[in-house]
Amino acid sequence: MLETNGFGILSLLFHPLYQSRFQFRQLPDESVRDRRLLCIAFQQVSRDHPLSVLQLRELEYPLQWRGKAWIDPETWAVVRIQAGLGDSMADVGLLRLDADVTYSDVRFNGSTAYWLPASAIIDAETKRQHWHNTHMFTNYKRFAVDTDSKILSPQ
Repeated sequence: MLETNGFGILSLLFHPLYQSRFQFRQLPDESVRDRRLLCIAFQQVSRDHPLSVLQLRELEYPLQWRGKAWIDPETWAVVRIQAGLGDSMADVGLLRLDADVTYSDVRFNGSTAYWLPASAIIDAETKRQHWHNTHMFTNYKRFAVDTDSKILSPQ
């Protein structure tokens, strides 16, 4: 069995903590549903502190991503990311790994919009098998926690 999780965080490649590990190139804008979107190609150039890993038989293999992202120029929200392996992993049996993640705005009680994953479609292929996993993200809940700390004196 293949477990695919964590793909909703692919948008973190634009976070300042990870940006330096990727090379970015602007592509021609695209129109999607009468909305102009910026298109950015990306390719991971550093193996240090990978954004994600493949865990196989208790070993972790860093994943090198390359792909394309669509960004709303009005809000700078990531609308979609398509990514695939930048380097071959045939030596560990993985011939192909592709992810297609879409994001949408989620509002909690009329608050400002948070752009969160709406779906992630993952395709993985080995010599003998092909997996097509679809993850749907719905019914987001917002949680708030209040805490109180008290330091007791030793007795």
